[in-house]
Amino acid sequence: MAWAKEQARIETEKYNKENESISISLNPNMTIQKNQINSFNCGYLFLQNIYYSLRMDNICRNIRNRHDYSYDLNAILSDLIYARFLNPCSKNSSFHFCQRLLEPPRYQLHDVYRALSVLAQESDYIQAELYRNSHFVHKRKTYILYYDCTNYYFEIEQERGNAKYGKSKEHRSNPIVGMGLFMDADGFPLSFDMFEGNLNEQLTLKAHEQKIINDFHCSKFVYCSDSGLGSKKNRLMNATGGRAYVITQSLKKLKKDIRDTCLSPSQFRKIGSDTFINLKDLDENDPEVYESIYYKEVPSDKKDLDEIFIVTYSPKYKNYQRKIRETQIQRAEKMISATGKIKKNRKNPNDPARFLEKYAFTENGELAEDEIWQINEETIKKEAMYDGFYAVVTNLDDDIQEIIAINKRRWQIEECFRIMKTEFDARPVYLRRDDRIKAHFLICFLSLLFFRVLEDKTEYKYTAEEIIKTMKEMNMTLIDGFGYIPSYTRTDITDELHKIFKFRTDYQIIKKQRMKNIIHNEWGLTKSFKSIQPKLNDELQNLITRLLKRATENLAEEGKRKIRRSIEEFFANAEDLLMKYLPDFDSRDFVKSTQKKIQLDMEASDLFSIESDTDEPDYGFGDMVWEILNIGSLRVFEFVGNGLSHSKQVANVENFINSISGDFNPEPYLDTAFKSKDIVIDFVKNEFITELIEPLQNQIKEIRDQKENKEKELQTAKNRREELESIKTIIATQISNFSDLKASIL
Repeated sequence: MAWAKEQARIETEKYNKENESISISLNPNMTIQKNQINSFNCGYLFLQNIYYSLRMDNICRNIRNRHDYSYDLNAILSDLIYARFLNPCSKNSSFHFCQRLLEPPRYQLHDVYRALSVLAQESDYIQAELYRNSHFVHKRKTYILYYDCTNYYFEIEQERGNAKYGKSKEHRSNPIVGMGLFMDADGFPLSFDMFEGNLNEQLTLKAHEQKIINDFHCSKFVYCSDSGLGSKKNRLMNATGGRAYVITQSLKKLKKDIRDTCLSPSQFRKIGSDTFINLKDLDENDPEVYESIYYKEVPSDKKDLDEIFIVTYSPKYKNYQRKIRETQIQRAEKMISATGKIKKNRKNPNDPARFLEKYAFTENGELAEDEIWQINEETIKKEAMYDGFYAVVTNLDDDIQEIIAINKRRWQIEECFRIMKTEFDARPVYLRRDDRIKAHFLICFLSLLFFRVLEDKTEYKYTAEEIIKTMKEMNMTLIDGFGYIPSYTRTDITDELHKIFKFRTDYQIIKKQRMKNIIHNEWGLTKSFKSIQPKLNDELQNLITRLLKRATENLAEEGKRKIRRSIEEFFANAEDLLMKYLPDFDSRDFVKSTQKKIQLDMEASDLFSIESDTDEPDYGFGDMVWEILNIGSLRVFEFVGNGLSHSKQVANVENFINSISGDFNPEPYLDTAFKSKDIVIDFVKNEFITELIEPLQNQIKEIRDQKENKEKELQTAKNRREELESIKTIIATQISNFSDLKASIL
């Protein structure tokens, strides 16, 4: 009965809290307090969740151990990210904007500038640690890395530090500074670096890529970039060490013989088909044809690089390029004045003025007294030749469709630069010192990563503009003595954000204490152990298992990749042998069909699977390790569950985890991995025997039987021919005798 009464009391109290109302008395004759901020932004709370999920506070704590300063680097760094995201402006203005956060700064403006110098020194460390921590919120896919460069201008006239006069992407005459950016396969920024504005972009890759290999431990990947960053040296560098490359190729810059081969309409195939077609035979009015992509492979003439050109043709892309050019021609015509002179001399190669040409003679062939500008029809014709065509150069042996897909995703890195320049106002740069300039771009880089995490969490339902605009407008009005009233519009986006991050700010009024709980307790900073235990369990689980599990997954992927390449090499050699010794045998189609069958079987099978007692069909090596560690880590959770106090025994947990790490023996798991090779070998051997060797033997036997039958038929024909020749001789003799007899009678 006592228990029932207590439960009833709890439920009653809960109901009253949920349904309580607040009465606020306001005096129309009383002014508000002077200089008191009453409007606060709460949109940053979602960014705060991401900040602590990425362990940025731990990164700042580690940096603090290496430097001598008294300010709170964690508070400054987080606020600079929030301000860059919600109110991009100068560092001075950012400091004042942060006064409107629910937790205003406790540091001073001069602390911000001092912190920028420290952040610049630790930039590489922050990037590397952030990459490792980002696996907590999103599994990074670094088997494909995209690289590109851009530059940012300064509102100055003279060169200063890394700000040099160079080729501006925005065609400005101001000094610029360059940025190189690596991005992973999902569009998440990986690493950035700064360089002088007058430095050739081609030269920036080597050092930056070496940083990726050393600091990020990403040594094997497919390098993807545009032609401007795909020099021969860069391709040679990425043709070693287990790396490969996919780089866009300008058809206009190829040698004439190769270019003619690429643009020739013959020998194209539709993606997913092995049938050769001629582009001239396509009915581009057919919706299916219009939406399709066709390709051909053209060998490169580089002797020191084993690479090919993959040329694609798209009727849809052709139509798009044609419409763009027609618009530019119209703009070019408007550039010519009534007197025939060009209004402005332009040097941009993509400018519509490229379609204009200066003529020295009139239409009647007379020498013109003054310059006359007209549309150059020959230039239009030359450009139209390339409509619909696109090319990449690669040393990958993968499926053509996958190579095209890799290059197609390159637009995401261009979008990264666009977001930093527009949404985050990364330029112009007003800082003077090189170290603080680098810190500025570090803040922009971190803001971009936070945005990508937001995009991923919202499942890419909304654009960058929509998400950022919504968070900017999420303001709360403080009613002193009562709480915060939302002064923003509740939308589908705000509902989605609240649902994802598991707190709400869209109640009619939120008391101050409840708002404090939203600010702090969501990250497990002030909760009791009982309330944070599930989160702590998850974190400990990740701590114990993530590195080993990641290693096993990489092992499986690398194993599959190597096996796939070995199979491709085998079939290439097999095809050469078959063509050499069996010229009558259709080896090409046979080898391709057999290879495709084996590859399909590989995709459907887990080569690294092991026998288990589970009922799961795809129980792999990584799953086995995960299961074992789950069982092993029960000791951790048992230890934690024995009355751990969040405030008193954090050090004990850390020591216990360290002891687990020290005692951990990976040999049993590695033994299992090596034993898996027998499964792989047996699988491939069986596939070779059943899918290649046996059918090949049967077909060779058929060919031999057919050859023997042909030889017998040939000998029979020869014998028959000899018999007919004898008969022919006899008949000829008889005819001659009959003729002689006839002559004697007459």
